[in-house]
Amino acid sequence: MPLLETLSDSVRAAIPFITKPARCLLDRVDGTDARQAILGDTVEIDGKVVSAARDRALKAGTVPKRNPVVLVHGFVSPADWWNPIKGDLKKAGYKDFATFDYYPAITSLDGYSKRLKAVVEDLKARTGAKKVDILAHSEGGLVARNMVKKYGMSGEIDHMVMFGTPNHGTALTDIAAPLRPLLPSDWSEDAMTPGGKFLKALNRSDETPGRTKYTTITAGNDEIVFPHATVALKGATNLRVPGTFHIGMLYNKMARKLALRQLKA
Repeated sequence: MPLLETLSDSVRAAIPFITKPARCLLDRVDGTDARQAILGDTVEIDGKVVSAARDRALKAGTVPKRNPVVLVHGFVSPADWWNPIKGDLKKAGYKDFATFDYYPAITSLDGYSKRLKAVVEDLKARTGAKKVDILAHSEGGLVARNMVKKYGMSGEIDHMVMFGTPNHGTALTDIAAPLRPLLPSDWSEDAMTPGGKFLKALNRSDETPGRTKYTTITAGNDEIVFPHATVALKGATNLRVPGTFHIGMLYNKMARKLALRQLKA
């Protein structure tokens, strides 16, 4: 039954967040090497987890058959939510991954974009790949888009697939208004506010710049990003999956299948 299946998606998505809250909110404050934190939570080369301190030329002289994939999750979300689609990717022949985590847990989106750029460049150096693909959820899509547009990374990103990214903001920011004084100014005032300075700059002139191929996927029952039309971008392939929610879409088989299809396009 569609309703039960949708609720099941959301329940499965919530389990890692409930069981690992410290990892979500206090990412790498336990003394982990700063360089490792900057370069993302996990790096996998040929399916094997490697240390961020290893030689950047680990895979020098070889080019992977599939683009390496950088997974960028949303605000205070656990990297575990990527596990289902990561399994799909491995079955499809993808072997090289980097999972980008937010460190510290709350800072400016532009600061995250700079760090994401370092992760992309590091993964390229490790694998010998000319380009990487990005899968991003929610806020992660804004971080990735800002990286491409502001820091000239279009030539290094082949495909960018975004799940439920508030590309033109979300009305939820009005509900969260009392929290704004507690957050960094460029995060709280503009990042997800419709018509805010951050989104105006991000969407000015060309919403899908450069040679990167963009895809957006909207959850038909998204309760976080609304109105739902805010997700779509001019120049992108804009898809919609009915009957799923903001987090549940990462567990939804149809959404995952569409994302994989777009990466292969």
